[in-house]
Amino acid sequence: MDDLVSRMQEKYQANIAHAQHVARLALRLYDGLGRLTHVVTAHDRAVLEHAAQLHDIGHYVHSKKHHLHSCHLIRHDRLLESWPEELRLWVSVLALNHRKKKVRLEDLPAKHHARALTLIALLRMADALDYEHDQGTKLERVEVEEEERRIDLYLSGFEVEKNAEHLLGKFRLGLLTWNVDIVLHGASDWVTLRTQGAPTQ
Repeated sequence: MDDLVSRMQEKYQANIAHAQHVARLALRLYDGLGRLTHVVTAHDRAVLEHAAQLHDIGHYVHSKKHHLHSCHLIRHDRLLESWPEELRLWVSVLALNHRKKKVRLEDLPAKHHARALTLIALLRMADALDYEHDQGTKLERVEVEEEERRIDLYLSGFEVEKNAEHLLGKFRLGLLTWNVDIVLHGASDWVTLRTQGAPTQ
C-alpha cells in the first residue's frame, strides 16, 4: 500500500481494519471479474485499491455526507500533492460514489464513464460485504458464466439471506453496468440479485 495512503488514514483516524478488508475484497472482485468488465489496466487496479483504503476518511469531518468529505480530502489534502492529478481525481471520484446514491461522474470525461462505473460498482460491492465492519466476510471463490450473464460469489462468514436487501442496494450498479444476475452463496443459504425485483432464493 502507498505510504501516503497510510499517512492519510492515520491523519483522519480511519477505521483501518475496515478499509483494508474492503480493499482486499475489492481487488478479489476485480481479479475475478476482469474479463466481464471494462477494467483492463493496472492503473485501474491501483485506483480501486487506493479508493477502498480512503473511502471513509470523511467520517473525520462528519459522518453525515462523509462521502463528500472523503472526496474533498483526497482532492485537496497536501499530503497527496505528489500524486499525479489524474490519480487524485479518479480516487476522489470513487470515494464520492461509494455509497448507494446517484452516480456523479461530471468530473470525468465521458469516454471514461464505463470504466468508472465498473470501479465504483466493485467498491460498492466490497463495502457492502463488510457492512458490519467486522472483517468477518471471506470471498472464497468468484465464477463468471458469460453466456448466462451470471456471476457466482461464494462467501463464508456472511449471512446472505439476512443482508439481501442491503446487498441489492449496493450491488445494483454492478447488475446494471454488466447486465448480469449475481448469485451469492453463503455457507447454508443463497440469494440471487437481479436488476428488477427483490432478491430471490
